[in-house]
Amino acid sequence: MKRHVIALAALIIGCSEEPKYPVFDLDGKSFLTIVNESSTPLKVSFEKWSTIPSLEFEKVDTVIARSSSIDLNMDNKATDYIYLSLNGKKYDFFLVPHAVDTILYSGDDLEFSGDFAAVNRFLLQKSNDGLGFWNETRKRAEANHLSEGFHGVIETNDSITAVLKDYLYSYKGNLPKWFVSRETNRLDYKNEGSKLNSFAYRRTMLKKSDTIPAGYHEKILATISLENEEFIGEQEYMRFLHEYLNFLDHDNPEGKFVKGEIPLSIYRAKKVEANLSGKVKDAFLANQITQIIKVARDEYDVSVLKYFQDEDFKSYVENYYAKGNILPPGSDMPYFFLSDLEGKEVEPTDFRGNVLLINFWADWCGPCIVEFPYENKLVEKYQDSPVKIINIAIESKDEKWRLLIEKHGLTTINLFANEVWTNKIKKDYKIVGVPHSVVVDYQGRIVQNNSPTARMGVEKIIDQLLEKMEVEDTNINSAVN
Repeated sequence: MKRHVIALAALIIGCSEEPKYPVFDLDGKSFLTIVNESSTPLKVSFEKWSTIPSLEFEKVDTVIARSSSIDLNMDNKATDYIYLSLNGKKYDFFLVPHAVDTILYSGDDLEFSGDFAAVNRFLLQKSNDGLGFWNETRKRAEANHLSEGFHGVIETNDSITAVLKDYLYSYKGNLPKWFVSRETNRLDYKNEGSKLNSFAYRRTMLKKSDTIPAGYHEKILATISLENEEFIGEQEYMRFLHEYLNFLDHDNPEGKFVKGEIPLSIYRAKKVEANLSGKVKDAFLANQITQIIKVARDEYDVSVLKYFQDEDFKSYVENYYAKGNILPPGSDMPYFFLSDLEGKEVEPTDFRGNVLLINFWADWCGPCIVEFPYENKLVEKYQDSPVKIINIAIESKDEKWRLLIEKHGLTTINLFANEVWTNKIKKDYKIVGVPHSVVVDYQGRIVQNNSPTARMGVEKIIDQLLEKMEVEDTNINSAVN
């Protein structure tokens, strides 16, 4: 089958000498060489996130010896950015599927060669002038907490975007016209996506009673294109689509997902189909369904495939589900050896004979803390049953872990994973986001990895396991007698 490729028409607008590359390719790769020309080792780290599949990334964390280099061959389906750290200093870098680029590090400065050297020189200057990704992200995040109302969020984000556009237009270097046009559109998508995300965050996490200005929905669609094939797969565009579709139901309780009525995958597919069309619809649907497979696998329904018109995206999602069943039901629970609040070392065999709900969380994760009251209710419900609710903190600091447990009165069995155990646990359980829950039967076998959380109704699975245990005990007793 011919894989899905969307050509980059924008690359030939006003700059015909530019090489032609796709903006999206399901088989896309990018090739980057980093050369350390300095007299000291160079520490390189970054994460290359994808949108299809959602929530997956390649991580690079290495050291390049002096007068040496490294060649990186990265999966890269879409035209996008990575955010590099070179010896602790942050840099933005432009990537296009199948392009070949080189970074030359001399210690004092960077130089670029390859297909998009001119673009990356611009991004370097922009970062040096304090307008790179990390500073921009920090300023937009501050608007969430410091703005008096949503009008303040709008003003702050619009101001940030205006500064970035002015910098783009006033740049004196040899910047291709196609990139100026593309970056203008990308900034618009990021601006609107950030504002919609802020609205949801402030209402749900900060409990702000923000209101949306009259006609705001129409204003968004009047300024940017909802369906833009040239941005398929690009982080900010896909994020904008996600925030926009969620925004449509912000004051419509009847339109929100209700657990148990229909699978989440079908709910999302219906919403996407109602608001998008063509290649954009299928690409965004692939983003949403791969995310569901990743974080709520039990909510995937095979009938969701009928919502795809494009056979490549349909096959991609179908194959992604088939190959993604790590820790299938019946496999042994991966080992750990962790400390509880009193410093006692705990391992899985300590809980043999009990049904387990293991919740992985982190001290920086707001949705994880939202789960705490529901987890406490399960502790109370099953206090006289062979069930243990275990919370394991990963990617966390010991002191903050203890403070949060005390502050929220968390009554589960609480274990802490240091950095070494965190890395092993994330790999063993294929954890890409938290909260992440796992159900284990009384024999230490996986029932469901990435199961529903306490808040999302996992007790139904636990109750079924307890019923199964009773039946098995009855059968054993009958056989003995």
